[in-house]
Amino acid sequence: LHHRLTNPEKDDDIFVRRRALRLLGVHADFHQAAEDLIPQIINDPSIYVRQGIAEALGMMLASESAAEDYKLWQWYTQLVTSDKSAQVRAAALFAARRMVASESLVIRVSDLLSEVIQKERDVLALKAALTTAVDAIELLYADNLDDHAAEFGTQLLPVITAVHQDGDSLVSRRYAALMRERIITAITPERRTLKLKLQQIVDNLSPGKSRRLPRAIIKQYDKQTIGRVLAVLSQYNFGFSVVRTIFGWKIIKGETFGFRLWRFLFELKTPSPDKRQGLSHTIGRRFKGHLRTPSTILSELTKTKVPGEPLYMSSESGWRPYLPLVDEALSCLLQPFRGKHVTIVTAEGTTTMKPPSFPPARWLAALKLTLKFSHYTDLRNWREGSNSKPEIYIKELRKTGLKIHFSPYQDSSGSPDLDPAVKRFFAIPLIPYDVNWVYRIRDYFFSVYENTLSDLAIFAGALLLFFVVSRLVMSRIAIRSRRKIELVVGGWGTRGKSGTERLKAALFEAIGSSQVSKSTGCEAMFLYAYPFGKTREMFLFRPYDKATIWEQYDLVKLASKLSSRIFLWECMALTPTYVRILQHQWMRDDYATITNTYPDHEDIQGPAGYNIPLVMTEFIPRNGNLITTEEQMLPILSAASARSNTSIKGIGWQQAELIAQDVLERFPYEEHPYNIALVVALAEEMGIDPDFTVKEMADRVIADIGVLKAFPPSHVRGRTLQFINGMSANERFGTLSNWRRMEFDRLDPMNHPETIISTLINNRADRISRSQMFAKIVVEDLAADYHFLIGSNLEGMMGYILDALDGFLEKLRLSTSSNSPGEEPAAIFQQVARRQRVPTDRVEIRSRLETMLDNLLITVEDVEIDTLIGEISELENLLEAHQIDAAIIEETINYIEHLKDLCEQYQTFRRKLETVERENVETLDKEMRSLVRSWFIQKIVIIDDYHASGDQVIDDICSKTPPGLYNRIMGLQNIKGTGLDFVYRWQAWESCWHLCRQLAEADGPDFKKALSELSAFQEYGLLSEEQIRLTCDTVQNKSVAQTEQYQAELALIMANMEAALNKIRHDQLSVNKKSGRSIIFAEKLAHLIESMLDSGDAVKRRRLANRIYKDLANERISGERAAKELKVLNKRQKGGWLWARIQRELR
Repeated sequence: LHHRLTNPEKDDDIFVRRRALRLLGVHADFHQAAEDLIPQIINDPSIYVRQGIAEALGMMLASESAAEDYKLWQWYTQLVTSDKSAQVRAAALFAARRMVASESLVIRVSDLLSEVIQKERDVLALKAALTTAVDAIELLYADNLDDHAAEFGTQLLPVITAVHQDGDSLVSRRYAALMRERIITAITPERRTLKLKLQQIVDNLSPGKSRRLPRAIIKQYDKQTIGRVLAVLSQYNFGFSVVRTIFGWKIIKGETFGFRLWRFLFELKTPSPDKRQGLSHTIGRRFKGHLRTPSTILSELTKTKVPGEPLYMSSESGWRPYLPLVDEALSCLLQPFRGKHVTIVTAEGTTTMKPPSFPPARWLAALKLTLKFSHYTDLRNWREGSNSKPEIYIKELRKTGLKIHFSPYQDSSGSPDLDPAVKRFFAIPLIPYDVNWVYRIRDYFFSVYENTLSDLAIFAGALLLFFVVSRLVMSRIAIRSRRKIELVVGGWGTRGKSGTERLKAALFEAIGSSQVSKSTGCEAMFLYAYPFGKTREMFLFRPYDKATIWEQYDLVKLASKLSSRIFLWECMALTPTYVRILQHQWMRDDYATITNTYPDHEDIQGPAGYNIPLVMTEFIPRNGNLITTEEQMLPILSAASARSNTSIKGIGWQQAELIAQDVLERFPYEEHPYNIALVVALAEEMGIDPDFTVKEMADRVIADIGVLKAFPPSHVRGRTLQFINGMSANERFGTLSNWRRMEFDRLDPMNHPETIISTLINNRADRISRSQMFAKIVVEDLAADYHFLIGSNLEGMMGYILDALDGFLEKLRLSTSSNSPGEEPAAIFQQVARRQRVPTDRVEIRSRLETMLDNLLITVEDVEIDTLIGEISELENLLEAHQIDAAIIEETINYIEHLKDLCEQYQTFRRKLETVERENVETLDKEMRSLVRSWFIQKIVIIDDYHASGDQVIDDICSKTPPGLYNRIMGLQNIKGTGLDFVYRWQAWESCWHLCRQLAEADGPDFKKALSELSAFQEYGLLSEEQIRLTCDTVQNKSVAQTEQYQAELALIMANMEAALNKIRHDQLSVNKKSGRSIIFAEKLAHLIESMLDSGDAVKRRRLANRIYKDLANERISGERAAKELKVLNKRQKGGWLWARIQRELR
């Protein structure tokens, strides 16, 4: 162990070292040896291993024999305070929870946590310290060490209060307030007692139901104490309302819904064909009671069409429950009889609303809120960087007659414990049978004159009977097939479910079990493996790419025939009825996972964010086990699990965010830590070691085509292109998360002049609501140089973008009454221009041109660059003198001219701003909006050929990329259709890139293998041309390549590539020239004929797919052959098969 730990290696060795450390920590006999070893390994290069050191130190210090060991404590303190990785520091802090079991360490832990909370600036580590503090206090009370617990909490409260008031991050401030309230409740005897009493009342209370509060509680405790304790209980649960009735006081768990006039009017104004059927669209929240403690979670992570929902704000990691919802204000105004004040208690303080005492005034105010409900909602959902000020929402509510006050709590010194970021929202200072039936059937089918209504009824009844009986039989077969499978694990969620299923498949492959895994992500696939065999991936055939629940029947039957012991499946049903059939009738999962419940498919599962988890509760198995990484809507899932007698385990940031970066880097793509943590938790429930789980998942996972992945950069015609596949994120929260994870938000033109940003939006005509959402995302959230539109219904998509643009510009103003004194119109305009990536001065143009020339291997002085920008002819002469290709010269000049035009437009308007007095600057708003509109529209590039190949799309993107620059392209919205071949081209390029690297680095025996693999490669495209040429030029001069066979193979590689490129260029030429009207007519005619013949071909395709599955189960064909044939079938049903056959025959 000493040798292994002191001589660290890469790759799998990190798991060995981590396991060794765990053994040292668990076994007391090894503690002395570990103490001598720690100094030599504490700086291990692996984050994962250093987390193991922290865990081992926590175990050792928690033991009686080592509790007083100063050296161990010193090394532990070093990890907590000085380790360069926040993940290690957080893991070390969590290890402190073990130590409070030792009385001698309580003071040390308390002092250390106090120091960390004061000095730590990283949000993850700070949250870990705060969480550990609360957990430690609760553990001390559980061990009846009340005095220690009280001292512990008293010492930490001032530093936690300081974080709440002055913390660097809003996220840490909000979390500090939550933990402060938990600590105060824990160390205050009366509140601790009250919490236990209230918890007994609310724990078994179903959402929407109420229960009477004992009179003793009302008499013994004041309203604020009850409110603050309930606020602690509602932190990660449903909210609560306390209502006074004629029979006494009662407590309501969760929210109630009923008819709302604003919702009725909203639905009338926004008709849409994609509204969910069978659900009332006229209801809204109806708040009862005069004391409320809202949940800190249960918010929409992505804004839905229904206004007024709690919306998650990433800047605060919450939805600002201290700000009343518009529905709360409306409920306050609509109180019967005399309007009473309503108190909202949160961790930040108490918000009080008092309606006008005169009833007509209340009714008038309620009418105003009803008619302008969406407007008030937008005001409440203020975002950082917005043009308006945060207090505008409360100001507007006060104009209706509502009196709204916010009162913070007081700290131990009696001073207000107030976060300035909360204060800013409150402008005012805070205070019957026939024997002849055979003949009749004959006449019915063979005569058009003998048919009667009774004949039709008999035929329809027989057809219906056949349908019902056949479906009952199929359901019975599905149930019988399920019984033959030992373990069934299901998965669902809005985002990440396909990736999670693939991680599960990798885990079960590692333990050597036979399995079938249905993973219907970007492409419908299933994975299967024989016992101790390698997992194979093949297409799941879907007629016309439409999913039905009967594919589940086909696959579970296939799994049974393949004698699979484990069946993993991803739920693709959306309608609750179908989910119930799949889960409760057919599959009856042993384990189920739900990744998240982000808003999506609101037309079926919505419309509001809280409707999504309500639908997903249908997926919870009865008497089973549920594991989920959903945090916001967890109470809804927990309540449904309790009703189904199913255990539920929630996975949160503490498990996900501590996954070390070096572990994440083992995965072949950007796997989300929450997905990994979810499968690790599933494995732990089954008794599988976490380290084994992580390692094997990373090594064995078969990536889905839609995973978040950055492909290797490719040099094409003097540019560099890199594609980042974010197409599986089909909602706002996931899209923006991917944007930030891949650091697109940091690539401003000033600091990164070598990089331009593009989005590739793959639209689908059958996803109207998604198109509208992404149009808004592109306009409001993503700053890019180009937006490329591909797919179907591009005219409609463009319309949605323009609508979103108009809505965005309507709110854009140079000066408003909400501007702060230092907020100058010129600064606002500059911020708008920078967001549109428009150069605001010549410095930006100079940086861009200098970068372009450097990448074209041309070096010039700064003074000369200014001349080149001013005199374009000089730039042309310089490029010609360096024998640059004429096309690149023209593209370079056009791009610099374009930048100069944009800069001149900016500066012209800026000069106009300087001549106008500030109070009259509103007169220029219209002109500014028109200018910004033109800037944005110039960035949109429409590739309107739905059947465009991936190489054609790449060629179009390349033609828009300035020479010498690096274009980072983020794929968005969907992957099916036009975008699918585009992704396939990048996958082929990645394979080619790896093969080229292997060949360039290979020598001796490895050279022959690498050369053979590259010569067998056939998927050449525009992306691979330069890399292949460079590799072949380099390799052919190697001494090991100087044989006739190797030179012939190199020539074969070049010939294969040239043949592929000639075909691509020929196809592109045909598209560009649009020549040969007879050919174009013939192609259109072929597509027309195909549309008439395709229904027959679809039947043949279905029969052939069934035969392939049957032969696979009977072992008549190999898995490789089945995968290949299914891929051909899948490609054929996408269209164009008749024209392709005609072309082959003509050749």
